[in-house]
Amino acid sequence: MQVVSGSTGRERVHFEAPEAQRLKKEMRNFLSWFNSKKAIDPVVVAGMAHFWFVTIHPFEDGNGRLARAIAEMCLARSENSTQRFYSMSAQIRTERKDYYRILEESQRGGLDITPWLDWFLDCLERAFHAKCSQDSASRDIEDLLERKILIKNPGGGRSTSYSLVPV
Repeated sequence: MQVVSGSTGRERVHFEAPEAQRLKKEMRNFLSWFNSKKAIDPVVVAGMAHFWFVTIHPFEDGNGRLARAIAEMCLARSENSTQRFYSMSAQIRTERKDYYRILEESQRGGLDITPWLDWFLDCLERAFHAKCSQDSASRDIEDLLERKILIKNPGGGRSTSYSLVPV
């Protein structure tokens, strides 16, 4: 399986998946790792799992969507919460061009996926910072306080902060 772009005669191969005969073993290794206890930060696990799954490329179509879903699941597990107020998938879609660039570079670059993880973590940070007006943010926070989803932490003024209500 190859990911190719360009017109006939000018094709560019962006990625070549492992051979079909390796697929079952690669998926078994991935799932064994994914379901094991790890001494790695769970947010880093999200980036590693995304990269590993999309590199195995087990399906003809939908590998990126599944890899993003796997990363979202890892991130939700890392927060030990059923509610999240950001979307890594949406941020990746916003940064689609850079996503494919770093993915291709990292898949061609050997075993060091540090540049991919750097990009993934930076992208995650950007997913946290939605751009909105102060008035919109205040209205949203007030709504979350009224619905008892957030609580105001002690302190005030410039150091005002909020936490999720424990479930």
